[in-house]
Amino acid sequence: MVELERSRGSVTTELASDVDVANIHAAEVKRAERKERWLRRLPLLPALVFTVVVTQVPFLIALWISLNDWAFLTPNPIEFIGLIFCTCDTHEIKIVTQWLQGVFTMFDKIIKWPRPSSTQL
Repeated sequence: MVELERSRGSVTTELASDVDVANIHAAEVKRAERKERWLRRLPLLPALVFTVVVTQVPFLIALWISLNDWAFLTPNPIEFIGLIFCTCDTHEIKIVTQWLQGVFTMFDKIIKWPRPSSTQL
């Protein structure tokens, strides 16, 4: 156990050797368990890398392509335009917005369609 003694304004701590050994042993066990968990996950690392490369790299390339203006007939064929790619007027945006609203309403109605319960069958 821990004993605190005050002597001349200073605090000294004396730890019993069995508590110290138990703490060291618990820390070693924790470290060994953590290492074992990582060693168990290690064979999955190539699959994780492959999945990230196959899914995220094409996504990032598509994002880069969509943020550039590809004009092949000019001397400067690629120009970064960022998020300013829509030159639609407000009427076209309103039509697209209404169409999307109709699609989402239709899906909402389909999802909430009343289904017969098992007792009605």
